[in-house]
Amino acid sequence: MRAVLVVAIVVAGGCGKAAGDRAPEPVPAAPAPPAVPPAAAGDPWAAPAAASKCPAQPFADELDLPEASAATWLVVDGKPALMVVADSGNRGAYRLVDPGDGSVRERGELPLGEGAGDDLEGLSIEGDRVWGLTSNGWLRAWKREPASAGKPARFALVVGPYPLGPVGGKDSLVCAPKGFNCGKNFEALCLRPGAAAGDCVGYAGAKADGRLYCMARDGDRLVADRARTLEVTPPLVLSSCDFSPDGRDLWVGTNMLGAARVYHVLDWQTPDKARAESVGSLGTGFPEGMAIGDDGAIYRFSDTGSAPSGQWKFRCK
Repeated sequence: MRAVLVVAIVVAGGCGKAAGDRAPEPVPAAPAPPAVPPAAAGDPWAAPAAASKCPAQPFADELDLPEASAATWLVVDGKPALMVVADSGNRGAYRLVDPGDGSVRERGELPLGEGAGDDLEGLSIEGDRVWGLTSNGWLRAWKREPASAGKPARFALVVGPYPLGPVGGKDSLVCAPKGFNCGKNFEALCLRPGAAAGDCVGYAGAKADGRLYCMARDGDRLVADRARTLEVTPPLVLSSCDFSPDGRDLWVGTNMLGAARVYHVLDWQTPDKARAESVGSLGTGFPEGMAIGDDGAIYRFSDTGSAPSGQWKFRCK
């Protein structure tokens, strides 16, 4: 039986000009964070009193990004990093975060192209591309371009935006380009390194029904195969998913309506045998973004509607 903690969260949004019109901003080195996130009364980012099997690690407990909604572990300019993005109204704002101490390396805005909104809720790496998924089911992919001719390195839009399936209609996965929190209300994207031909490349996670929908390759694009799904959480609580960088382990995170639990999905290769095993409630606030590092660390990021966002690092025993 899963316990559900019900909370009321007011999420603030905004609007502004198109993203991608400013160069990324390198960030000077930040002072070292405290050894453990503070647990003082009233601190919204205080680490949980008991992190179950996965104790908190030394990590900066705040991120100067509004509404951190999605994250992925990747290598940028030869160094491991975490990319974290904001959701609706923030024009593709992102931060590159040091996976060691949580300091910010780079600030910028992802170019979004034309024809779809900016409610980015899922983020995942596939080869040299970073894929982003909006809540209404639209996909984009970016690629890192090195510095040249006096211009700094940046992320360039190389695919999309486009819908992951048919738009509209009865029980459609995808809704209008500018819609948000509609249709299946996608909150997660997790792509699997080394997927074989015919396998699911990864999954798109739907908050509406708690299912992971298989993503299949279609030329240069990824599309949803709704015939292949995994049911991993109750409705309304799924907030993130990620594969370990070696592609072997699948993890799913829930928001505070699901008690911020993180699940290790066992036997995910066989849908009728798949089961989710909780490793504990990781993070406070309203955890949405999650990434798994190359050393097995679990990173969580909280979207409470404004800046700063909470961030944590955990390591499972």
